Amino acid sequence: MKKLKFTMGLIVCFWTINVIQGKFGFHGNAKQGHKTERRMVLPANYLAIPCDGENVFKCSDESDLCIPEDKRCDGSNFQCPNSEDEQDCDSCKGEDMFYCSTKRKCISATWRCDYDNDCGDNEDEEGCPCDFRCDADDRCIRQNRVCDGWQSCSDGQDEKNCSESCSEYAFHCVSDRMCVSMYKRCDSEIDCPSGEDEEKCQCEEGQHKCGFPVQCIPESKKCDGINDCQDGSDEELFCPCSGYQCASGNCISEEGRCDGNGYQCSNNDDSLNCDSCKEDAFYCPKDRKCIRASFRCDGDPGDCPIGKEDEENCPVDVIN
Repeated sequence: MKKLKFTMGLIVCFWTINVIQGKFGFHGNAKQGHKTERRMVLPANYLAIPCDGENVFKCSDESDLCIPEDKRCDGSNFQCPNSEDEQDCDSCKGEDMFYCSTKRKCISATWRCDYDNDCGDNEDEEGCPCDFRCDADDRCIRQNRVCDGWQSCSDGQDEKNCSESCSEYAFHCVSDRMCVSMYKRCDSEIDCPSGEDEEKCQCEEGQHKCGFPVQCIPESKKCDGINDCQDGSDEELFCPCSGYQCASGNCISEEGRCDGNGYQCSNNDDSLNCDSCKEDAFYCPKDRKCIRASFRCDGDPGDCPIGKEDEENCPVDVIN
């Protein structure tokens, strides 16, 4: 849940809505070292109206918000905060809507067959092409969620009968033909029925053992300025640094300094105290800081906290 503030004419409304990425026109980036921010782009014709007029629909929540009656059952969730204007509908307005007959609600037609249960009883996903269907709960999931180490079916069917391989971040229980999360490898708990995930948890001579998740890399890759272990344990304090030494002690390659990308040092000091930035990065001159170019004009003033240059001279996003 995310608290959002909207200004409409002279009316300022506060409410909490469900954030469903890709369905509400959000813009933003998940940033390492930052909280994820998304901002809603409202339609240009969005407008609250006085509640004492005619042909109005009163939202029953605490917002005291009223909308035009003709906006009811139109499939848009931009009106009442809890979307009650799309519930208890006998039909939907417009051809670009889908009617959930059992739940009597309207949703956008683009939500049909998108692998999300928007109707609440899965009606919008019935009769759709299906990459993989779960037998236990009749749920349909995308192919990239099969054998990825995370159970999407209620009984874990999607992680069984994985005879060939698993996704990058999953461990393959070869004997059991199933996939478990790589983070369950060598965690002192048996996840593969045969116990394979707890075997060979020690590295051979000439190899370096990464901390979490457990994996073995060639000793030659230790202290080379590149994080080969996912937890960076191959570049710890004991390494002589030929690149840039992070304040935390980790060593990174000089190429990763002031590139604004990835925040390779735990406290982001690899992108601080920079006189310039590498290509595809944005320079905050007052902060002497480099950030990703994609963070420019994303609505987050915290990227260049002192000068806020990244949010200057930005175009206004409007959906007509």
